[in-house]
Amino acid sequence: MSSDTENRCVYCNELMHPDRPYNYCTEPACYKQGFKQTEYVILGVHKSTPIICAPTDDLVSANRSYMNAK
Repeated sequence: MSSDTENRCVYCNELMHPDRPYNYCTEPACYKQGFKQTEYVILGVHKSTPIICAPTDDLVSANRSYMNAK
C-alpha cells in the first residue's frame, strides 16, 4: 500500500525519509549518480557584500575593472 508522502530513490527505488530534499538516497552508487557538483565565484568588493555567481556569469567574464567607474 502506497501513501502520498512516500519518497523513493529514483535509482534503486529504496524508501527514503519523507523530508529528504533530493530524489536519490545516500547509498554510494545512487549518490554518485545523483550528485551534481556546482562551482561558484565570489567577487569581493571593499566595504560591500560579496557577490556570489557562476563562473560563466557576465560579471566574471567581462574582463574589465570597475575601479573608477562612472
